[in-house]
Amino acid sequence: MTIVRVRIAISNYYFWALHINVNKLFLTLFISSHCYYDVSPGQNKNNTVIRLAPYLVEMGYFQRVSVVFFVAGHTKNYADRRFNDMKHDYHTQNLYAMTQLVEVCGRSPYVKTHAVSHEDFFNYDKFLNTLYKRFPAGGVLKYQLFTATKDDKCKVVCRVANLEDSDEVTRIMRKGATKNKKVSEYVTIDGEQVKRSEALKTLRPDQLYKEAPGLTTRKRGEMFTKWRPYIDRNFRNITCPKPPPEIFAMVKAEIRKKKEEMIKRSKH
Repeated sequence: MTIVRVRIAISNYYFWALHINVNKLFLTLFISSHCYYDVSPGQNKNNTVIRLAPYLVEMGYFQRVSVVFFVAGHTKNYADRRFNDMKHDYHTQNLYAMTQLVEVCGRSPYVKTHAVSHEDFFNYDKFLNTLYKRFPAGGVLKYQLFTATKDDKCKVVCRVANLEDSDEVTRIMRKGATKNKKVSEYVTIDGEQVKRSEALKTLRPDQLYKEAPGLTTRKRGEMFTKWRPYIDRNFRNITCPKPPPEIFAMVKAEIRKKKEEMIKRSKH
């Protein structure tokens, strides 16, 4: 089981899909990309996701990238409907392992599932901080449409709505660039000046996890002691394996420490 920060997961899923289709991408020569997201700040509407737009353009994947957020309270969109298609089968079955979940979710003709591991996730938040500025406080939540096109300062046009009289502001996202300042050919990476063109070719995000984060120590103990009896026997050692003795010792120490802290607080 892999648990990731959601804002980073969105970036990883996008690039993962982009890379497995890279040959088709260049053969068909995509001109623009339109990415549609729900308005949730934690999941989608944040600096990490939106800064993908100027990066994809600067890398030459697309000439234009638009990131569009649905207005809060919107009706079901295409992606939401596909999620419901995916859920159709697993709502009626007992599933005990991730392999079963992937298999069942992939039964819908409208959904293609892929199993991923901790090795598929990279720190795009830190990576994009090297190349681009962050939006100012409040500079994301107000707007619904963000569009990046080919520009030496990596400008992103932010709009409230797709209307002629809509509020609009243009943000210069390239790190070190301002409205009146000449664009530098160099970018600072780990304290060293590197040509931006070379950095774009060679710089890659760090892997987010060296090993699968999995469950917390206490949860691993609970999965074995509380939930194992409810799991099909064929999957118990996969979903609720017996942790080593040191895990149980750590769980007991954690519970004891919390009880002692509660007693101290009650006395005060």
